[in-house]
Parts: sequence; C-alpha cells; structure tokens
Amino acid sequence: MLTLAMPPARGGKLSVSLQHQSAAEIAELERQIKEHEPEIRAKIAKQREEENALWEAEHKPRVLPKFSVTLPAEVEDLDMKTDEIKFTVAHGKAIAEGWKRQFIDAGWKVDASALDSLAGAISFSKDTQSLTVNYTDTGVMPAEVTLSAIGVELAASR
Repeated sequence: MLTLAMPPARGGKLSVSLQHQSAAEIAELERQIKEHEPEIRAKIAKQREEENALWEAEHKPRVLPKFSVTLPAEVEDLDMKTDEIKFTVAHGKAIAEGWKRQFIDAGWKVDASALDSLAGAISFSKDTQSLTVNYTDTGVMPAEVTLSAIGVELAASR
C-alpha cells in the first residue's frame, strides 16, 4: 500500500510524503486490530455511555424547590403561576411587611427593601434563588401586589 500526503504549501514550497507498506505489514496491522477489537469496542461503548449520561444530566429538566407563601384572606383577582403571584388587596404595605417576616423566618436574606405607603419593593435571596415583592397602593384603587421568583417554584396557602 502506498500513502501519499501533501500538507498545504509553506513559503512557496510543496512538501510531499510517500509511505510504503508491504502486504505483510498490512496483514500484521489487521491482525493487531482484530486482536484488540473487543477492547476498542468496549472503550468506544464506554465513551458513548459517558457522553450520553453527561448530555442527559445537562438537558434533564431542572426540578425547582417549592416555596409556600401565605396569602391573606382578603385577596382578590388572584393570578398564580409557578414563578409569579399577582393579586389586589386593600393595603399592599401590610402584605409586604408580613411576607418580609415570613421569608426571613424561612431563611431568606433581604437584599434590598424600600417600603412606603404608596409603593414598595423588597428583594430576597437564598442560595441561587431570588424573590421580589412589589406593591402599588394609591389609596384610590385596590393595592396591586406581585411576588416574582427565580430559581424556586411558588405555591400559595391561606
């Protein structure tokens, strides 16, 4: 068998390599391949299994931890999703203050807090999770309260 290799030209010169293998050398290579074929196939199968396991781990749906939030009895227009709870209530600041105590007791850290009678926001974190409470309370219309979550699923209880 003859093998001709021609890598890309460098400096205007073309390099050429010619390799000769006799029938006996080719037969010996084939014998070695057949001798080691079970090992080679096992190694390839193991690599495929590891690659598949890694792919599955990376593409497996992430199961988020659940966090239960206590809702006040007077909630109206409740809109619940796994990452957000919205509703209206008579006074938004009282809800935010109550949740602040509840979340701190549950191990959440307050990152930022600004509570005013007309509007407010509190940002919480715990590991890689975060919660944000926002409310608007004009006093004319019912107060709008929103709890948003990242990295955690919300559940509501009364």
